[in-house]
Amino acid sequence: PGPVPDTAQQSAARLTRDIGHWHKHGFGRWAVEADEKLVGFGGVTVSADFDGLNLSYHLHPASWGHGYATELVTEALRTAFGPLRADRVVGLVRPANPASRRVLEKCGFVFEKEVILHGAPTIVLALAHPRRVNISGPAA
Repeated sequence: PGPVPDTAQQSAARLTRDIGHWHKHGFGRWAVEADEKLVGFGGVTVSADFDGLNLSYHLHPASWGHGYATELVTEALRTAFGPLRADRVVGLVRPANPASRRVLEKCGFVFEKEVILHGAPTIVLALAHPRRVNISGPAA
């Protein structure tokens, strides 16, 4: 989420966490490839901080603007609401990253609240499973 790339040690720690998540839950973030090159990672994970699965993605700046984020979010939602049977998915966006917020909103996410996460303002956007939304209408 920060503008500075992870160090080798931070990347190794992130990979260890991701592998642990896969072992514990049977799913997690994926590698994102384009033209047979690694351009980032993303997917859905279980979060103790929020109700619902947490969607995240991190793409190399050289890959921005090619639709990869939208494609990843679409596939992650298909997985979350399909085989994983999630009721809700949240996406976290820093205010300094309006492009990421636009991707989530284009995919149906709506603003829920702003929180401080890891010492920084963070916008929480959420999307409920379309078939599990409780809509009350006028009595027939």
